[in-house]
Amino acid sequence: MFYETGSAGALVAQLHQVIEEEGPILEAVLFRRVARAWGLERTGSRITERLRNMVPATCVKTSEASATFYWPAGADPETWGKFRVAGQEESSRRNVAEVSLQEIRAVVMHVLDQGGGATSSDIARSVCRLLGMARTPVDAEARVVQAMEVPDQMRLIH
Repeated sequence: MFYETGSAGALVAQLHQVIEEEGPILEAVLFRRVARAWGLERTGSRITERLRNMVPATCVKTSEASATFYWPAGADPETWGKFRVAGQEESSRRNVAEVSLQEIRAVVMHVLDQGGGATSSDIARSVCRLLGMARTPVDAEARVVQAMEVPDQMRLIH
């Protein structure tokens, strides 16, 4: 049913709903969420291409290197200051690599507001903990530092 023409409206609605609830959201995570809702275990190129073509044209998208993030309606990525922290459920936990630089920057600002100055390692550890990661991988600190330079790292896609 996923590939049938009659499913297009439901797919567009689901894409919109996930973007509004979880945005900014990494494209791969967005497509995985929608595919799983249809009982599809893998998100291959055919599924990805179908969903990419169905993302509402009004969605704000940003690009970081080779990653694309989709933003809720009315969001301004350049001034974004919101973030989500992990809850008790496994599905709320995110890897720092799946979080937009703007959202990481907002978490960093929160961490600094709560505890004052800290080393980049301590900040990275706090960011990872708030995202639900049990460990702080080596690349997490680099991503946190990169997030502090957000305007240079992000590109709006039209």
